[in-house]
Amino acid sequence: MKEFKLIVGDTEKTYHLPTSIKEIPVSYYENVVKQVIPADNYSVIAIVYHESLASIILAQKQNRKSANIGVVPIFVKTSSNDSEFMSKIKLGDKLVIASSDLTLGHHVVSPTNELSLDKFITDVNADTFVAQRYKNNYGNEECYFVEFKLVPNCSIHGAYSSEIQATMNRDGNYIELQQVPQEEKGA
Repeated sequence: MKEFKLIVGDTEKTYHLPTSIKEIPVSYYENVVKQVIPADNYSVIAIVYHESLASIILAQKQNRKSANIGVVPIFVKTSSNDSEFMSKIKLGDKLVIASSDLTLGHHVVSPTNELSLDKFITDVNADTFVAQRYKNNYGNEECYFVEFKLVPNCSIHGAYSSEIQATMNRDGNYIELQQVPQEEKGA
């Protein structure tokens, strides 16, 4: 986790930003949107953004409309349905979904989302002295932010479990897939 302080109005606000997707517990996704009830044939998914703080902050301070930010879509929950496919997807599974479908999804705003990229950017823009305090040195490590979307189930084309990890065998010739032990599970 990376600690990053901003001054918003008269208040110092400290962000604890994950530097790995594994630092975001799967339960975080579920808890942030537990009050959201998706309509029939819709699902709530988490969009996990990752980019360096320098890229995000400098893009905002230079009035560029966006930074080039990578995303990972993660399944959170779905409405009750008869789909065998949807019933196999578990909380925290990574999704195969077109970027255009992500764009068309309905943004879900949760006041309990402490890792909101929109909230972070708003606070960066409100802190007029962030550049002087950090001397434009924000660090190169990537940080992770989470937003939520409501998408139709037909937009989810596949899923894969985060419980499987690939490793090389001893000869270095091929990859073996293994179940991740319970205590190592992250997102």
